[in-house]
Amino acid sequence: MILRSVIRHVRDQNWFAVGLDFLIVVVGVFIGIQVSNWNDQRAAGQQRDLIVEALINDIRDHIAVQNRFVDRIDADFKAWEQARAAGQRPDPVVFRIEGSDSAPDTWGTLRQMPVATLLDPASAVMLSYYYSELDGLSAKFIRYVGFVEDRILPYLDSNAEFFYTDEGDLKRPYRASMDRLSEHRAELVRMTAWAECIVGQLDADGLLGSNCNRSEFGLDDPIARSSIQ
Repeated sequence: MILRSVIRHVRDQNWFAVGLDFLIVVVGVFIGIQVSNWNDQRAAGQQRDLIVEALINDIRDHIAVQNRFVDRIDADFKAWEQARAAGQRPDPVVFRIEGSDSAPDTWGTLRQMPVATLLDPASAVMLSYYYSELDGLSAKFIRYVGFVEDRILPYLDSNAEFFYTDEGDLKRPYRASMDRLSEHRAELVRMTAWAECIVGQLDADGLLGSNCNRSEFGLDDPIARSSIQ
């Protein structure tokens, strides 16, 4: 319709009308592009909200699981220490979980989506750090479980003296295993504190600031030696 109007106005040499027709075309194209951009921005915002919600739910699940792990480890260590205080020689404390020994690859799944374009750079980098730290924690736990399954579980039904020296001290490999479990417990506590900060900021602002830097939660601190006997 616009094309017919332009042709007719050119034939009539009505240049004002021709200019008006072109202006209508330009404005129409501009409005169409703007509407398309607004729709794209709205769709991106909705997708971003869904990703943030999924991240919050996933990290909250980490927090709940890690708290249960810490409670279980604390209870087992307390029972072991009470037995030692009573002059007994209890089996070394071991910690195992049902199912996979590593956390789900949530960040790997999200990276298949346009996360980098939907999250601000600071949030994307911090979340990458968080999930990388979680993967590292899982890898260390898998090594711990490997020792437990190879060097401790096969001997739990034997004489408890197996795990102790003649002087009554826990033998070095088993003391080291309990040290690793104690370290794992401490790392879980630090990871949980970091996760709670991340969830709090994502829930409140939808993005992450400098208040949740990993260094603020002692994740770069050197590991102190334990004194388990």
